[in-house]
Amino acid sequence: MDVFPGDPSVKLTTYRSQIGNCQKGPVISEIVLTTHTGTHIDAPSHLFDGADTISSFPLNLMTGKAIVEDVNADLDNVIKNLSQSGAHLLIFKKMPAILEFPDLSSQDFVSIEKCGVNIVGTDYISVDKVDDKALPNHRRFINSGIWILENLYLDNVENGAYKYIMLPLKTSAGDGAPVRAILIQE
Repeated sequence: MDVFPGDPSVKLTTYRSQIGNCQKGPVISEIVLTTHTGTHIDAPSHLFDGADTISSFPLNLMTGKAIVEDVNADLDNVIKNLSQSGAHLLIFKKMPAILEFPDLSSQDFVSIEKCGVNIVGTDYISVDKVDDKALPNHRRFINSGIWILENLYLDNVENGAYKYIMLPLKTSAGDGAPVRAILIQE
């Protein structure tokens, strides 16, 4: 599982329980990971003290319609398609020549917000440049009321309309959660 550079790596330890008389028992595994490991969703409290936690993520957004587009797609056309589709999730897919998620303009955020998007996803490790500590895209999305879904696995996923199912791990950690995300082609 991918982790943000500098974050703790995933640790997996497997044990075998012992049953009386030293008989081999069932295998159990311990997984140690951060809330931002692999595919995950960022809660507003990831950046802002006292903001909504992952427990505030609306249940009605766990399924819905999604649009997948290349990260360098013409945003005006994307917005037009989104407005007509009723999609709640906009996914920006990596392009081989673009190494990190691009900076978006203030107008881009206004356009995305106006078309009814509640979640922006990407297969990049972050919606910001890895070395940008100011996290401008994170801050703008969260301030616009848009949840952030990062590090999706989109190999073999083509651009287009999908039904999505995304299930954040129910946890008391408030800043985010690992997610099981599925796209179903419409």
